[in-house]
Amino acid sequence: MTLSSRFDAVVFDLDGTLLDSVPGIVKSFKHTINHFTPDHGLSDQEIIRLLGRPLFVQMKEISGSDHLAEEMVAFYRKHNIGIIPSMPLFPGVVEALQELHSRNIPMAIVTSKAKPSVDISVNQYDLKKFMQTVVTIEDTPKHKPDPMPLLLCLERMGVSPERCVYVGDAVFDVQCAKRAGAASAVVSWGSNVMSELLLESPDFVLENPGKISALV
Repeated sequence: MTLSSRFDAVVFDLDGTLLDSVPGIVKSFKHTINHFTPDHGLSDQEIIRLLGRPLFVQMKEISGSDHLAEEMVAFYRKHNIGIIPSMPLFPGVVEALQELHSRNIPMAIVTSKAKPSVDISVNQYDLKKFMQTVVTIEDTPKHKPDPMPLLLCLERMGVSPERCVYVGDAVFDVQCAKRAGAASAVVSWGSNVMSELLLESPDFVLENPGKISALV
């Protein structure tokens, strides 16, 4: 892929990229694990490495059981949805989105999160005024790192993959972008270990939200 320093559109992951939600996610994970599999202790960083894929996949990886994973997902969501309103946007995110919006740059969100949870944050921070579309786990049968959700997003936007950069905080975001034929940018303000992200060879590393505008 030939990289351009000026892309036509920017697509964002939500958790850990726009929304400072990872501490709350880790809290809900530990609450769930302690309830269902108290002997299966995970460190914060081990939990963070699971994030970015569908919740069911994460819970099945922990429990090894489809049935138990379904129960864990329901339990997790009941706990997590109550703390989502307390999760803030990262400092500088609103200003970065406003800057792109003022330049008429198309933007969207692609997340593996369920729509009811996504809607809380999107509505709370009025993100829809910036986004052409929001793709959630309900929209596609396959999910990150598969390219399907990003490709659906770009189809809705009318943007070709090579003219888009996908901004995320996890290895699965980089893998999704690469498989879709889009550029990838990782954020340094997320909770993932940068050395692990760099192993995926992202096209760009962003030190703060203000750097996003330089991509388009």
